[in-house]
Amino acid sequence: MVLNTISVLVAVFVVALIAGVVFWGLLSTGVQEADDPTESRPEDLTEYEKRHTHRSDVRR
Repeated sequence: MVLNTISVLVAVFVVALIAGVVFWGLLSTGVQEADDPTESRPEDLTEYEKRHTHRSDVRR
């Protein structure tokens, strides 16, 4: 009976760990995409981003 309880706890821990890793991966990917100046409209870029972004539609 104790072995069954331990195996259930280990299984729950593994599932929670995998869910946490997947959530963290999605969260960090979303933040990277939000901070990517290559995906922004030219009028939304700061002057620094305009100077350091190599895009044909951004006027410096």
